Amino acid sequence: MRAVAALIWESAPDLFALLFGSRAQEILTDLVQRDGSRFGYPYIHVAICDRRVVGIVTLVPGEKVITNPDYQVCLNCWQCFRLEAAHRIFLDHVLRRDYPSDSAYIGNLAVASDYRRRGIGRQLLLQALTVAKSSVNAVFVSADLHNEKAQNLYKSMGFKEVETRELRACGVAIGSRIFAQSIARLPI
Repeated sequence: MRAVAALIWESAPDLFALLFGSRAQEILTDLVQRDGSRFGYPYIHVAICDRRVVGIVTLVPGEKVITNPDYQVCLNCWQCFRLEAAHRIFLDHVLRRDYPSDSAYIGNLAVASDYRRRGIGRQLLLQALTVAKSSVNAVFVSADLHNEKAQNLYKSMGFKEVETRELRACGVAIGSRIFAQSIARLPI
């Protein structure tokens, strides 16, 4: 579970540090072990190579993206307050959390650095889309504004950009691009 949590952390280290502080990897490990968590094992697909977890993708039902009851169990009062404040002040402006109930959201896609450029991310994405095909009408994914590699991967798989969320401060732009793919148009 630690290897999975480490890859989730690696998918957005600055974001998880902001959300969970110095205990981020420990909290993510706890969340991965909970089946009700959006980071929980029912929603995680892994790539294993050389008997090691080298990639992960999380595929979360659309209605589960906005809620995570396990936060109350894993976080103390201060951390819950910090998380809520981060959402209200900052995150709700750069991340989308409301998705249709008949959709799924790819929350994290990460491949260990020494296994990148081998097609593992594409295979994980295909695996998630195959799973989604049996239960939803659309799949959403977001990519950091500046992560062109991720954006190009999603576009190459037929995803279309449907929204950009951006916050500018002191000449710096942060945010995300949200992509969608209709299940009827999946390349699988």
